[in-house]
Amino acid sequence: MALRVLHLIDSGGLYGAERMLLALADEQARQGVVPLILSAGEHGVQEKPLEAEARRLGVPVTVWRMRPGLNLHQAWKILRWAREQGFQLLHSHGYKFNVLAGIWPRAIRRLPLVCTLHGYVRAPRWTRSALYESVDRALLRRVDRVVIVNQRMRADLPPSLAASAHCTFIANGIPSETPPVIPLPDDLAAWQRSHRVNLIAVGRLSPEKGFDRLVRIIGRHRHALSGIGLLIVGDGPQRSELERAIAEKDLSDMVRLGGYREDAAALLPHFDALVMPSLTEGLPITVLEALRARLPIFANAVGGLPAVLKAVPSARLLSVTDESAWAELLLDIAGTGVEAGDTAIGAAHFAAHYSASRMAAGYSCVYADLLDASV
Repeated sequence: MALRVLHLIDSGGLYGAERMLLALADEQARQGVVPLILSAGEHGVQEKPLEAEARRLGVPVTVWRMRPGLNLHQAWKILRWAREQGFQLLHSHGYKFNVLAGIWPRAIRRLPLVCTLHGYVRAPRWTRSALYESVDRALLRRVDRVVIVNQRMRADLPPSLAASAHCTFIANGIPSETPPVIPLPDDLAAWQRSHRVNLIAVGRLSPEKGFDRLVRIIGRHRHALSGIGLLIVGDGPQRSELERAIAEKDLSDMVRLGGYREDAAALLPHFDALVMPSLTEGLPITVLEALRARLPIFANAVGGLPAVLKAVPSARLLSVTDESAWAELLLDIAGTGVEAGDTAIGAAHFAAHYSASRMAAGYSCVYADLLDASV
């Protein structure tokens, strides 16, 4: 009988964790597993981007709307429903379901629980996000297996957990096939033609992504960087702050907020390089998409990025603590353009280590180990 896995997530967009999950579920179905994504959200929320994309891809998804917060009543209903539907294993993505599923002891939960940690945002103390992250870390000892997407994440875990067999590393993966390149909208194409070098950044507009740093640097060196264009694709809580900074520094001709786009990966070939000034990361899907698209990458050396990019000639890693390094990089690019290096090596590196099939095979080993132990 085929293994039935219920993936649990409450997502706010279609970013790295969501795209990893879609790739995993799609590949699992190809490998004989029967996956279902349970996408939670608050009452009144219509179709989420994850749900729409799952349906477009043919990935099985069910919608579950519930009151936000520590909703133990709905968590218990989900667990009971999962058992009734014949699921043999739960797989959570994100701290909400790490907590809501992990809070139940295994004897009550009765189903093995795998938690993939996609990365902590290191929220400011005394905020709700910081509280959730603390509770998440505390409850990870209750789950059956913790999966980290880069080895550096062990430092975020209790030492006894990080060093145990309870914690497993599986790198994120994406489909090997490059998506078809789509034409740029006319207004974006015209904006792009006005620059000698065009850079793209993709991610949620939130402080940990560091996009405000790039805007600040470009504003400080506006005239020297006049030949550079930066498109930031994404949406999030920092959007209004970024809009104000762009307007105050009169940078609309150089920096453009492209909004949230489900087809961001298909835009990459139109640009000269991907920039990722993140302050913290797990293993970002956008970097894997850039490798697959043979695009040069400039990124901070955080999270899983050094492990992915250290052997890639077309990538450059910068220090997260040295803002001047980004200024020097942008000034060099403005003067000489992007030195691509050998992008074919990056594409080969992606194919060998970061494909969806390799990722799904890793999770299958974890599932089999847990199910064998529970017999």
